[in-house]
Amino acid sequence: MRKQRILIATIIWFGTVIAALFAKDYNAAALDDSAVVETAENLMPRPIAIRVKPAPAELYTRIAKTVSTITRKVQVTPTTAGLRITADDGAAYEEWMLALTSSIAQAPNMRWDMANMCAGVKCPGRTLSATINAAQIQTEVTR
Repeated sequence: MRKQRILIATIIWFGTVIAALFAKDYNAAALDDSAVVETAENLMPRPIAIRVKPAPAELYTRIAKTVSTITRKVQVTPTTAGLRITADDGAAYEEWMLALTSSIAQAPNMRWDMANMCAGVKCPGRTLSATINAAQIQTEVTR
């Protein structure tokens, strides 16, 4: 009877030691997994907030003045929200395109959008017309 108790106690003792070893390995693996998750979270790209700030009307006035000095057959008109570049004669197409690209080049730090553009005899209003708008893009990394 005594030998049986010692045998049972020995089996329980070895079982406890084996369970502790497995628990230690499992705990180490769990800690490794949490380190991997933390590293992955730190490597994830952060969201970027984008704000669009419309260009001031003074910018359009300044660009219209500058571009008007280099084009004769093209009218560059500033509006509160953009530039309107027009020409009545289809033969002025190259000069019209020069005015359009020169206007954009005057403010390279802005993002330019083409609100509308029409070139041809079937255009409403003038033969060549384009309206462009500028905006400043501001980005901010958020967490």
